[in-house]
Amino acid sequence: MTVAGSLLHGMKEVEVWLQTFAPGSRTSIHRHSCEVVFIVLKGSGTLILASSSHGPNPGKPQELPIFSNSTFHIPVNDVHQVNTCGTILNW
Repeated sequence: MTVAGSLLHGMKEVEVWLQTFAPGSRTSIHRHSCEVVFIVLKGSGTLILASSSHGPNPGKPQELPIFSNSTFHIPVNDVHQVNTCGTILNW
């Protein structure tokens, strides 16, 4: 669900979303043309992040634990994927 977005609320480079992922689900491997910050409200999983993946020499993907009350920043165009564990993941 988009809480605030560029066209809907007059923002040019920011979108605010509320997302819920089912246990055992994952996002596709993807990137965004803006920075991404997410705050995990509930649940656990892993964030796969390939730092500097938009340049000629992408960094080795990192696997970062996701847990309730954690916050993550993903730079512009860095490739990433979110995988949930056996719990619902909300951010």
